[in-house]
Amino acid sequence: MKINLIDQMQSLAKSATQLAKAGAERMGFNAEDAMLRNKLQRTIKELEDEIDLQFAEIGALIYATHTGTPAPSSDIQEILSYVDSLFEQVEGHERQLQILDGFQFCPACDSANAPQNTFCKDCGTKLAPQLEDADIDDGTVVTIKETVEEIIEEVKETACEVKEEVCEALCGEDNQ
Repeated sequence: MKINLIDQMQSLAKSATQLAKAGAERMGFNAEDAMLRNKLQRTIKELEDEIDLQFAEIGALIYATHTGTPAPSSDIQEILSYVDSLFEQVEGHERQLQILDGFQFCPACDSANAPQNTFCKDCGTKLAPQLEDADIDDGTVVTIKETVEEIIEEVKETACEVKEEVCEALCGEDNQ
C-alpha cells in the first residue's frame, strides 16, 4: 500500500512537471517579459508623440518663413538634431522588442533575423548562436527554458513535500 501510494505521488509529480512545462511553452514569454514589452511600447509611443510635436514646430517655423517671418536655420537645425536623437531612441527600443521576440542581428549588416535563421536573410553571413540571456535596458530577459526549469523545480519541491507528508501520515497510521 505504501509503495503504491508513493509511486502514485511520483507519477503525479511527473505529470505536474509535464503540465507546467507545456503551459510555460504555450505562454511564449513570462510576466517579466510582458511588463518589459509594455514599458518599451509605452516609451516608443511617448517618443513618437514627441517626434510629432517637433515636426509640428518645424512646420510652424517653415510656414513663418513662407509668410515673411524667417526663422533662423539654426533653430530648425537644432530641432532636426533633436528629432534624429528621438528616432534613434525609438529604433533602440524597437530593437529591444525584437530581441524579446527572439530575433538575432547580423554582425555584418545588422539586419534582424528570425530566431531559427542560421544565416542572415539579407547578406548570407553566418549568425552566431543565440545566448540564453540577453540584458535589455534595466531588466533582464528570462528565457523560456529558465522559466520552465523554475516551474519544474517548484513542482519537484512541492511533490517532495507531499511525499514527506504522505509518508508521515502512513508511518503515523502504522505506529497507532
